[in-house]
Amino acid sequence: MHAQSPHLDRLMSIICSVFDAYSAVLYLQDPKAAGTYRMAARFSLGDRLNVGAMVAPGRGLAGWVVRNNQPLLVNDLVKKKGKIEYYDEEERQLIRAFMGCPLRQAEGVVCVDSKRSHCFSEKDQKILHLFTDHVQSLLHQFEESDATVCDNRYYQCLQQIQALRRQLSRWPDFLQQTLALLSQTTGFEHVFLAVRDSTGAHYTLEGTTKPLLPPGKEMESFDFGMGLVGWVFKNNVSFFTGEHEATVQLSPLFGKKIKTPPVKSAVCLPLVVHRIARGVLGLAHPEPVVIDAAMKSFLQMVADQLALFLENLYLKHRLQEAPRAIAQANLFS
Repeated sequence: MHAQSPHLDRLMSIICSVFDAYSAVLYLQDPKAAGTYRMAARFSLGDRLNVGAMVAPGRGLAGWVVRNNQPLLVNDLVKKKGKIEYYDEEERQLIRAFMGCPLRQAEGVVCVDSKRSHCFSEKDQKILHLFTDHVQSLLHQFEESDATVCDNRYYQCLQQIQALRRQLSRWPDFLQQTLALLSQTTGFEHVFLAVRDSTGAHYTLEGTTKPLLPPGKEMESFDFGMGLVGWVFKNNVSFFTGEHEATVQLSPLFGKKIKTPPVKSAVCLPLVVHRIARGVLGLAHPEPVVIDAAMKSFLQMVADQLALFLENLYLKHRLQEAPRAIAQANLFS
């Protein structure tokens, strides 16, 4: 579950050894399913652990620990019936003692069990609490490490985009490679750019990493009242919906009449030139994606760079149109 789970697995083996236990497991909150906990690390003297078993608050012994945010010690499971979620029924019948301790802020629970009755004490429970503090410290270190990796990845992507500006003179080539870089860096399957057309009344899809529109609709113009992208054009406001808002019903990207691949996460950023949204940088993915502050900041920097390109193209177009406008003015003077 976690990129550093081997470290956590080793810690579970140490916990198991310290308490002379049969199994030690760690459950952590599932970021993709609110109120659900999944096994993140484990160690057992047997091979009957159900690694796919989930824990819900109030269900089973681990669920009790999560719901009440309190440690639990049961030294005789024959007398005090309680279900241990991570065993099948046959193995569960052999377990005689259980000890569980919650992580802070209901982030998870560490569970220890034994096939011997009355093998855990209150002192053991205090020691287990110290182990959970160590687990929490490790998780914090992992998060900081992951954040550093993400920051480096974003920085490298920005550098690559800058390099593309110097290497590629044609806008379509630069745009296509930039969109592909954004897809690789963020993990979003679809990355696209929509631009305001020459009339200023509609928008079209300028480029995309994968087909978003049905065949025959690729060159179609859309009204600003159509879809989520049109809403961003019209209101000049960024839009984000990811893992934490996965239950929110997303508006269709280009309107109800335009069928697109299923989307559960989306980002739309206006590319503002002279206070007007000349384009919208969009990202879409069929599954929930974590969109944190670092990703938002990174995407905003990319959007600002693309806005500068659009501004240069806009000014270039104005300069090309200027001689024609002057010639027409002289014709009627």
